[in-house]
Amino acid sequence: MPRERIPTYQQLGALPASERLTVLPAQIDDREHMNIRHYFDAAAKVILDTCEFLGLDGHYRDEHGADVFTAEHHIRYFSELRLDDSYSTRIRIDAASDKALCMTAYLVDETQNRLACTLESTLVNVDLATRRAKPFTAEVAQQIDATLRTHDLLPWKLQGYGRLTSVS
Repeated sequence: MPRERIPTYQQLGALPASERLTVLPAQIDDREHMNIRHYFDAAAKVILDTCEFLGLDGHYRDEHGADVFTAEHHIRYFSELRLDDSYSTRIRIDAASDKALCMTAYLVDETQNRLACTLESTLVNVDLATRRAKPFTAEVAQQIDATLRTHDLLPWKLQGYGRLTSVS
């Protein structure tokens, strides 16, 4: 099986950093690296921030009676983050349909200039009354499409084991 090509530090730099963080002593586990829950929390936060950027926020929920539910997550670790390492969070929308979207959060090790972790997520737009998938509003769909088109211009895309592909 061919080895997956992961994006380089330079390629990841094409995605704007959402946050720049430092690994704190309270985040270190017995193995002397950042504990899994802190990777997940940082990645989940950039996904939530992106949803808000796309218009999937409290106003959307109140106005349209819908919100996104997570259908699937897949987390991968490429290198460890250790005490006092600096890292950034970045996001890429990988695919979308009228009712769902797939995005990948990237935790980038700014100390060692490499990818530390990814969290792939498939989110489904759900009608809160019926608890069934429903299409995004036109405004949100336009914002998703515009962001996806921008991300599709990048000359790389993470592929391989665990790649979430079905968003229909």
